[in-house]
Amino acid sequence: MEKLAILRWRGADEAPDTDALLTAADRICRAGHWATAYVEHTGDASVFRFGDDADGLVLSSGLTVWVDRHEQLTDVLDHLPTTERTTPYLLTESVPMEWRSRSWVDGLRSPASRC
Repeated sequence: MEKLAILRWRGADEAPDTDALLTAADRICRAGHWATAYVEHTGDASVFRFGDDADGLVLSSGLTVWVDRHEQLTDVLDHLPTTERTTPYLLTESVPMEWRSRSWVDGLRSPASRC
């Protein structure tokens, strides 16, 4: 499985499309993927923005989606409502593993290896 992160940007004067995005995330899940949506707060703290860029666009929402193959990105993007900019990323996740031949105490720098 592979993980996609999809960031969505809107114009500063446009309203967030929270309901449409959550509906799209539901469709993505029904298509057999695991999706998590991150949306802009629209209540009393609506002045908060995730961030904005030089083009004046506001980072308004994002999704993480697990897919079988990264080539399924197009299928996932087809479910999303249109927005000013959509930026997908392929993520790599890994689990740190303990180095079995470690011989130094926690908190100390590792000795230099000699080849």
